[in-house]
Amino acid sequence: MAGALLARLRLLRFSNFPSPIADVLAGASISLVNGGASSPGRLATAIVASSCVYHAGMVLNDFADRKEDAKTRPDRPIPSGAVSAEGACLSGFLLLSLAVFFAIPANNLPVVATLIG
Repeated sequence: MAGALLARLRLLRFSNFPSPIADVLAGASISLVNGGASSPGRLATAIVASSCVYHAGMVLNDFADRKEDAKTRPDRPIPSGAVSAEGACLSGFLLLSLAVFFAIPANNLPVVATLIG
């Protein structure tokens, strides 16, 4: 059980969790300095959406590189068999769907769509 959870966290690059949060907060700070403002709810949903896009990118990158990783990095979650390729792909697209879900009420869909593209 713990091994499966650890493999999924490695696939998500969970150790980088603060990165997309910091990006959103930096953008909000720049906006605030330039006279903009954002509600706490919109900021929170932007953080969640950004985190989902970021971690989806990590997962889908590993999915796309799984054959090369099998040769050069066999200890990674997909080549090692700790996470199935299908499960990783499904997880990546689920995270992208969640990003869209959280972006819509915050009126951040154009930004999230650009990030996904």
